[in-house]
Amino acid sequence: MKKITKISIILLCLMVVSSLLVVNTYAKWKPEREAAQTVDIPGTGWNPAESYIVFAGLDSSNLVVSSSVDFSEIINFAVVGYTGTVAELVIPSEITVSYNEVEITGSVVQILAGGSSGFYFQDGEEYTGDYGEVDLKNNQIITSLYLPATITYIGASVFMGCVNLEEIELEGSEIAINMGDYAFSDCISLSSVVQNTRTIVGVLAYVFYNTPYLE
Repeated sequence: MKKITKISIILLCLMVVSSLLVVNTYAKWKPEREAAQTVDIPGTGWNPAESYIVFAGLDSSNLVVSSSVDFSEIINFAVVGYTGTVAELVIPSEITVSYNEVEITGSVVQILAGGSSGFYFQDGEEYTGDYGEVDLKNNQIITSLYLPATITYIGASVFMGCVNLEEIELEGSEIAINMGDYAFSDCISLSSVVQNTRTIVGVLAYVFYNTPYLE
């Protein structure tokens, strides 16, 4: 009987030691596994739409630089198109582009009609795609549009027919933003324009013609 008791005690001790090893191993393994499964989420400064925005360079007179020969004359930029499928289009306030190993950084100050041949940029490099496909007009992807304070002008009819665009938000600024006639006309889902105290210059009845925003 004593022999059986000793064996039982030994077995019990082995079971306790084994369980402690399992618990200790799991305690070490769990955070390591959790760390391995952690995915870094980009911060608020990350703009998933930016790499799909097509830009044109502007010279000191705010005229579009249409040839690579005049690359050095670029001081600012205009948005002329969008090729992405990200519905929230956030326009950056500044971009950097390079050509022939020369970099230029400038503010994004205008949004203009694209679609014609020129010297365009996308994701920091020269745009080599189909110019006819970059225009913002009649875009059916965009549902919201954010405009930084650097944007001071939106050309006529630029966003015409963006039927799924529901909201526009302007970054607050004391500088007014000029909008051309029919800039957002026929955006039949557009019901909200958040100005954040910013002034819109233009005839609103024309700028937002045939939109729920004016109803």
